[in-house]
Amino acid sequence: MNEFETIREWCRKHGISIQELADKSGVSASTIYGWKYKKPSIKKLNEVSKAMHVATGYVINNKVHEKRELNDTSAIFTFNGEKIPEEDMEYVRELLKRFSGKKHN
Repeated sequence: MNEFETIREWCRKHGISIQELADKSGVSASTIYGWKYKKPSIKKLNEVSKAMHVATGYVINNKVHEKRELNDTSAIFTFNGEKIPEEDMEYVRELLKRFSGKKHN
C-alpha cells in the first residue's frame, strides 16, 4: 500500500473526502492524488499527516508502531543511527524508568 492508498483508506474510515483533507492540510487534492504514481515530498506528507492527526510514519508504513516494554529484549534501541550496545542497555533502561516515573521489571 503506498502513501496515497493509506490516505484514501484513512479518509474512508473517517468519513471525509480527499478534497476536505486537502483543504485542512493546505496541500492541493491534485497533489495528493498525484501520490498514486510518485512519492510525495516529506514536507507535503508532514502537512497532510498533521491534518490527519497521525504520525508521518503511519502514512508511509500504514501501521501504528507497537508500544514495547523497557524490559523487552527484542526491541532494538538506537542513538544517532547506531544500535546501543547491550552492555549499556541496563543503564539506559534504568534512566528511562526514572524519567518516566514508572516501575518496570
